[in-house]
Amino acid sequence: MRSIIFIIATMATYGVAAQDNITAEILPKQRKNEIGILATMPVNSSTGTGSESYGGLQYKRWVKPDFMAYRANIGYGEYLNHSDGIQYRNGDTVFNILSATQLPAIFVGMGIEIQRHFYKRVYMYAAIDLYGGYASGKTNEALDIEVFNNDVSTYRNQTMLSSYNSKYLTVGVLPMVGVKLQFSRISFGTELTGLMLAYHSLKHAGKATEGGMMDFSMGDYTQRIFVNYRF
Repeated sequence: MRSIIFIIATMATYGVAAQDNITAEILPKQRKNEIGILATMPVNSSTGTGSESYGGLQYKRWVKPDFMAYRANIGYGEYLNHSDGIQYRNGDTVFNILSATQLPAIFVGMGIEIQRHFYKRVYMYAAIDLYGGYASGKTNEALDIEVFNNDVSTYRNQTMLSSYNSKYLTVGVLPMVGVKLQFSRISFGTELTGLMLAYHSLKHAGKATEGGMMDFSMGDYTQRIFVNYRF
């Protein structure tokens, strides 16, 4: 988080000095608004809190032309969480209770973005979003039976045990860095983060569930791609 704040502060300082340097270049016309589509997806996830992916709409309002913007987005997607439950072994047979949570979800976010001109129509930027998500649906629980012979799996079978309602809630802070191509009317690019500070809560009906947890993860990457119309 400190590194992201430092990047944004550095870009802010650089942006003031850079205004005189880029006036001689042919840049896209300055426009105050952008609206477009986006897709957000996990690149990898190892924290055990599950993964979130969605597509949606985003809006940007440039309060300092071609330098700083406020932004907001809303999306619809899914929350996924697969976990192993009770596991025990009887001779060469291993019994494992598996659960799979796949919930339709709604996500919203808002934040601030600061960019600088890099080369011709290429811009680099840093952003930080406050976001939230809510999901509701079913979790399926199954019994997995696997038989081994000399440590080699020779038979495997899964039997559905139960299905129950689940709800998921998350609120967090998402810092991102990105690169984009910006033309007079169209802007498109990608942004990436490997940092996240968020509160997660997953509850199951009829199950003894733990309360929500705060999670700070590093190395679990999330990528977003987007296409915007400028006006």
